[in-house]
Amino acid sequence: MSFATFLLVLAALPQEPAADDPLARAAVLGAEGRFAEAVAVLEEAGAAESDDPELRLALATWKQRALEADLAAGKPELQGLAAVDAWYEVADLFRDATRAPGAGPAAWVGWSEALLNANDADAALEAAQEGLTRFRDDPDLLMQQARVLGVKSRTVAGLGKEEEAAELAAAAESVLRRAVEVAPDRAAPRLRLAESLVLKWAQGGEDAAAAREEAVRLWKEAAEAEPEGVNPQAAADWLGGDAVAVLDVLVARDPENVDLKWYRGLAAYQADPVDWPTLAADMQAVLEFNPAFTMAHFYLGDGALKRATELAQAGDDAATGKAIRAAARHWAKYLESNLAAYAASARQAADGGAALAERMTWLAGKAYAQGLPNEAAKIMELVVALKPQDAYAWQNLAFFRREARAYEDSLAAYDRALQLAPDDPQIMNDLAVILHYYLKRDRERAAELYRTAAERAEAMLASGELADADVERIRTALRDAGNNLKKLEAGSTDPN
Repeated sequence: MSFATFLLVLAALPQEPAADDPLARAAVLGAEGRFAEAVAVLEEAGAAESDDPELRLALATWKQRALEADLAAGKPELQGLAAVDAWYEVADLFRDATRAPGAGPAAWVGWSEALLNANDADAALEAAQEGLTRFRDDPDLLMQQARVLGVKSRTVAGLGKEEEAAELAAAAESVLRRAVEVAPDRAAPRLRLAESLVLKWAQGGEDAAAAREEAVRLWKEAAEAEPEGVNPQAAADWLGGDAVAVLDVLVARDPENVDLKWYRGLAAYQADPVDWPTLAADMQAVLEFNPAFTMAHFYLGDGALKRATELAQAGDDAATGKAIRAAARHWAKYLESNLAAYAASARQAADGGAALAERMTWLAGKAYAQGLPNEAAKIMELVVALKPQDAYAWQNLAFFRREARAYEDSLAAYDRALQLAPDDPQIMNDLAVILHYYLKRDRERAAELYRTAAERAEAMLASGELADADVERIRTALRDAGNNLKKLEAGSTDPN
């Protein structure tokens, strides 16, 4: 009986077992996460001295689960060498299980894994090899042997022993290829081999590309052979954009499964170039199933932004505009409920979110040009959250809010911009415009802002100290402030 089969048997046991059936009672307790109680039931039943291989294996298994739970909880009595000793105790239970008449491969797999967790890779390898002498070519034991070889390879690589590391890695790969041969209907051997090939690809070298291609092929074969054995999230994590081909297989078998479409959408987002048709279809399916799942809007928004950038570089203006509109709408929808948290996360980047702010500023401007001022304003709110001391980011936000007819919010943003750049004549003029033409109030403040803007612009132009890039902007501010002041004094509130 394989370890996986053993767990399936446990799961299938009655939920209300007879009082005299310790194996079933322990299984129910273990399924509820009450591992220590499961161990106690089996110990009371004499499992440690029993000749029943299933009782002994169950005792070792639930003891292992109890230890894992205690370690995850950070119990102080399991720090340092105490944890190693605890793993050796579990290893002893699995070793004893291998001595029971009729013991199956799962006992040797558990023994080897417990020793590996005790940082005794040499003993772990011996345990796996001992099991293989009794169960030749058992796929679970082969995978365990390869796992230990892989750990040993990484350990010696860390010591600078590259040649030995390469030999161990090659041995692990060879063992996994044998596991694939002897278990053609199982997903796990193919997946373990595929993972090792992805690691080889990541390390580079002459055969890196071939390793990547074979890994994708193996993942697809695993999905075809045993779809329930393929974790869609793991596929997307390991293969990125290449996982689309794997998830196509899974979705074809279960086309109504929204979870599969979610992970395929994630893979499509990671593709280079972005697989927009797949991303759009799958994330829309997720939103139809659960409109409140706003992360789908993030991937749609950022995926469309990637697509817009690609199309812009290719010179396809019509398609670029369509992608920009999609990007703006989905980004705005995502930011409605996630702006603060997303901005806080983005500020943790090495550049403090500067690159993202630049991208979003570009998108906001393009969204406005596409007739989406509301979306432009929402996107610009992210920019000012990332760059709260940037007066011109606030000025842009104020303008987009004005165009979206959110005049009071526009005024607030202009006020903030002026606080940050109190001598900028363009911001003075723009703030006065909101009061003068849109809110139609505070005429005296608006007039004073126009006068100050004109005076300041004249002085800046006369100084000859302006950068070339700023000259035209300040000239425009001078002209606009003068014209707007004349209209204000004439009683006109028509901005046209």
